[in-house]
Amino acid sequence: MKIVWEKNFIIFVVVFSLSIIVYIFSEAILRRNTLSAAKVDQQNQTTEYGRLVDWLPASWKLTIEYRAKYLDYQDKVEKARSTDAKVDAIFVFADYIKVKDKELSDKRMAEVALNPEYYKSRRAYKALAKLLLSDNPHKRLTIKEYHDYINNLTWEEDKYHAWSAGLTQLNILKVKTSVYLEYYQPLLDNPEILTNYARFYTDLGRRATALKNTEIADQVNKIQDQIKKAKLAINNNLLNAPLDFRRKYVEYKKDIETAKDADSRLSAIITLAGHMFNYKNSESIELFSQVYDKPEYTQCPNYYYLLSKMLVERRLPKRLNITVKQYQEYIATLQSDSTILHAWEAGLSQLVTLKQNAKTIVAYLKPLLDTPPKYKEYKILYEQLRDKAIAAEDQETADKASAILEKIESSSDIKYLERSEF
Repeated sequence: MKIVWEKNFIIFVVVFSLSIIVYIFSEAILRRNTLSAAKVDQQNQTTEYGRLVDWLPASWKLTIEYRAKYLDYQDKVEKARSTDAKVDAIFVFADYIKVKDKELSDKRMAEVALNPEYYKSRRAYKALAKLLLSDNPHKRLTIKEYHDYINNLTWEEDKYHAWSAGLTQLNILKVKTSVYLEYYQPLLDNPEILTNYARFYTDLGRRATALKNTEIADQVNKIQDQIKKAKLAINNNLLNAPLDFRRKYVEYKKDIETAKDADSRLSAIITLAGHMFNYKNSESIELFSQVYDKPEYTQCPNYYYLLSKMLVERRLPKRLNITVKQYQEYIATLQSDSTILHAWEAGLSQLVTLKQNAKTIVAYLKPLLDTPPKYKEYKILYEQLRDKAIAAEDQETADKASAILEKIESSSDIKYLERSEF
């Protein structure tokens, strides 16, 4: 009886263990619990899934983690909506499985080059660089083919990333110096006078010197001198911009082109200019220059919004930087009650966004003390004036603002602005 019991116990343990393993490996469970094994809940207790995985041998846990990520990356490929997002997801998936499933990895990488829609994608360079001079049985890209792809890219940041990815591939393959020179040739024919590219030219100059190619070495030195003098660069924010940054850029551009009147065109230009700030300030400056103080736009109802975005904006040159006094003088010329209110609000929003100090905000709002408020919507402006005056240790201004706030609350003569006025 004892022997039979021991056998039954062993069978039970084996069956129980296999059941748990099947449970853990279930795709449905993995999808729901992907990468959760190492996480803890709010009570600092390991999740049920984590506890199940924790007792397994290290090799098993690594297998489970690999499978979980595999399913997660595969799921992202399936759910990607845009072509760029899909191509990006395909690369991440293929790159992740390249060691354990090279055959499928090669197939998915090649798919990007073989599918015309994928090939045109902004994110195709990631996979195409891996195909450059590769041993992929499905598709091997020549240097010329890779150059053709780069030439067809629209955005400067994508071209830079493509050049970088291609160089990384050549370094991995440890190709001959002459191959590097072939790869860099377009950068000699059409120099990129940007500091981001300086490292490419430094590498090219070093390799040209190694081959005793003085002609190329001299050409590189001249280009490097131009780069130093120009002091131009692709902003790091632009290089690291989210995938939808350029999608929005194209949409805003289209809004400008299809605008039916000056007012809607002005709004679209302001939106695009704001979108480009900290990514490519030179473009923002150009956009503001196109509309500032131009007769076509100065009479637009939303011209105040343009000036508010230029208010004490240090990223703009002095000729486009609106001072607090200039903005106040502009508000004084407005006639519409709703426009006046919106102008004050827009200016305050700009100062808060730029994190201006309390004294600057007090100086901006102080003229409101000279004119009794006509509408209750001014309450928030006076509250800000009171609070900032206290922070700036200007008790007299704070007291005056408080008195007006009490009047806004108690007076029946001060009403809400009619909806039709907005």
